[in-house]
Amino acid sequence: MTRPSEISFVVITNGSNPSKLTSLVWSIVYNGRNHLKDYEILICGDLAESDHADFDRNLMFGDWEDKINLIPLKDAADNARLGEMRNAGCQEAKFDTICILDDDFVLTKDWAKNIPSNDFDIMTTQVRVPDGGRFWDHACYGSRTRGHIILMPEETDDKLYMSGGTAWMLKKKVFDKIKWGQTGIYEGMRSLKEYREGNHNEDTFFSKSCRENGFSITHNHKSVSFHDDDTYTAVGRFCNRRRGAKNQSWVKSIPKEFSGPVFADFSKVLFSNGYIAEANDIIRYGLMLFPNNYDLTKKEKEMVDYAGFLPDNRFTTEIDPLLKETQDFYSKEFANLQW
Repeated sequence: MTRPSEISFVVITNGSNPSKLTSLVWSIVYNGRNHLKDYEILICGDLAESDHADFDRNLMFGDWEDKINLIPLKDAADNARLGEMRNAGCQEAKFDTICILDDDFVLTKDWAKNIPSNDFDIMTTQVRVPDGGRFWDHACYGSRTRGHIILMPEETDDKLYMSGGTAWMLKKKVFDKIKWGQTGIYEGMRSLKEYREGNHNEDTFFSKSCRENGFSITHNHKSVSFHDDDTYTAVGRFCNRRRGAKNQSWVKSIPKEFSGPVFADFSKVLFSNGYIAEANDIIRYGLMLFPNNYDLTKKEKEMVDYAGFLPDNRFTTEIDPLLKETQDFYSKEFANLQW
């Protein structure tokens, strides 16, 4: 069976970063015009049109304003009631296939073209972060044998889940039966600690409900998007967030004159103090400077023992080449709007 010909893209936003939302809209418009028969973009939450310096109506709405349905839900956006916003968007969706997105995503130019089939209930897709690593795209939570990890494309589990607005799709029949909760991101939970102990949050609870109602979750690794938040990085089979709003380039501030053992010791101190993402950055950057260094390769092995190994992870201290290619492509494609 061929891929979906029509898709409703449901995007939630709190209005804090219109430039990223604009990039997402451009990527949807390009995919919709070139790879779909029809499409719509339902933007739910707080667009903050009037009071944000980065908002440019011409750039965001272009000549496709008829494809955009704005659903104002400022109170829900202000109070992180993400499920309420997603429910509102899905309720208004007019096509059978619905794609769930957060406002800091961008679809690569062949994202829709690479959907392999229209025969699915729920389909997750590949997601990368700006330094090249994998995000929580094809993952399991509460698995008896694996726990909470990112999976390889060919792996499966009976506890698969869909993470947030990570460019995954569901059919309207799924939403007709299963709705998101209304109380916020930690649905039925009192703290992040409870989530780490195995209790469900909004995403995992919704996914659990889908599974229990007989809906299957499949994964498509050919359709690629980016979670354009450079504070995230892959750590083995996890994806962690750097502290202090740091991105992948922070490691370049460390003097290159430091030896391999110094980098290894620094990563040890960071790890022991809970800075897991930063410790992994130091190991990877150190190995770029000192390939095969004994102390760093030992630390790399220890990190694999802790977080597992994901063969298709990659890392750069700059911007992932595919993300750069994607951004440059859309900038040229929509250059006529940028005056």
